[in-house]
Amino acid sequence: MSRWQFVIFLAVAVVARGQSAGQLSDAEREHKAALATCDPQQCPELPVILNGLGGLYYELGRYNDAEPLLLRAVELLRRTDREGRLLPAALSNLAAVYRIRGRFTEAKSLYDQARNLQGSEQSFDGGDRLESASLLVRLALLTKDMGDLAGAAELTRSALAVLTRNGAEDTAEGARALATWAAILEAQGHPQEAEQELKRALAICERISGPNDISVADELNTLGISYSHRTRWVEAEASLRRSVAILRMYPPLPLLASALNNLGSVWLAQGRKKEAEASIRQAVATWELLLGPDHPNVAAGLTNLAASLQARGRDEEAARMLDRARAIDQENFSADHPRIGIDLSRAGALAKSRKRYVEAEDLLRRAYTILESALPPTDQELGVAALNLADVLRLQKQLDSSAEMYQRGLKIVTSAWGPNDPRLAFWLDGYVRVLRDRKEFAEAARLEIQATRIRVTKTLHN
Repeated sequence: MSRWQFVIFLAVAVVARGQSAGQLSDAEREHKAALATCDPQQCPELPVILNGLGGLYYELGRYNDAEPLLLRAVELLRRTDREGRLLPAALSNLAAVYRIRGRFTEAKSLYDQARNLQGSEQSFDGGDRLESASLLVRLALLTKDMGDLAGAAELTRSALAVLTRNGAEDTAEGARALATWAAILEAQGHPQEAEQELKRALAICERISGPNDISVADELNTLGISYSHRTRWVEAEASLRRSVAILRMYPPLPLLASALNNLGSVWLAQGRKKEAEASIRQAVATWELLLGPDHPNVAAGLTNLAASLQARGRDEEAARMLDRARAIDQENFSADHPRIGIDLSRAGALAKSRKRYVEAEDLLRRAYTILESALPPTDQELGVAALNLADVLRLQKQLDSSAEMYQRGLKIVTSAWGPNDPRLAFWLDGYVRVLRDRKEFAEAARLEIQATRIRVTKTLHN
């Protein structure tokens, strides 16, 4: 291993552990120094350096900077890496950039090429089997994003099998595979099973790294999100509070902003509006400090902040936050990326609350079209967009179209949330009004009873 290969190994290790912004800056400086002293004509390590720096920029969310470096690394390695040992990693990194930016077809092609190289006789030894597991996990996430949950599940099971054959289940890579498996289970409508897998991943991280490691905070953050999806607010808050407490032991990290943002969402759902706004503002400020003002994470935080402002009746401020979030996302993602669809969905919901129904209908139709193509058919974001559109159509007396969208939306969110989720009652009320106007009184009465039962159950549990 040359000096610069060793430097790059250390730099990538720093990124993988999610260390402080200062350490990430040190890693970037080391990569740039390596690049500056590497003569393109006489430096065989150039593609390794390019891949290392591109991978670092990917971890930092600097996708515009990462892509050209990784493209160049892949180009060089296609000519020089005859045994296919280094090219799969570069292909995987470039595919990861394409995936996050919604360029799914290109990402899939690169992952398939990497898999073919890893499967060759020359490269598929015992050590590379673990690299294969990592690649399978990444490919599973892409496949999930493309709406093929069955394919994503098969890939993740394959990754877990590779880890088992290599005795690596209780490793950081094993925890990542379990977390991916949990995300797929949740998308398939199996939240209890997903929770168990996340708890297994958390236990692995605690066992191998101790209770206050960043990896533990990461798993707690993910577990908190899972609890919040099922309105288990007490458990979600406890998990996210612990995540925040661990992360405050370290210099500021993007993961801290994520946990603060998610904790703010939980507080907002509980009606603790002032606390929610403060937590989300901290998240946005942290992301801006560490990642810059135009990073997609900042946009996600602004979207959440808009929700907290809207809950406090500050619609004008909320609209400004949503406009800025959409502008950031439009700079970072393709027009058909789900993030753009979510931005349009949130803007449409706000326009609806401000009684701007024509504007709301346009925004929500555009959102639904994007999300229907970009997300799994059971994703709650698609369901919420459908329900908001149904509500707008109802308010404009477009009863047949409204009924159709209520049916679609309720089917999706009932699958995602469960049949007794308190959030269903509001949407059932809207659909009942449509059914009564269409003189479908029997179905209206049935759904009205369901909404009442949900409210009574919630009151008893409180």
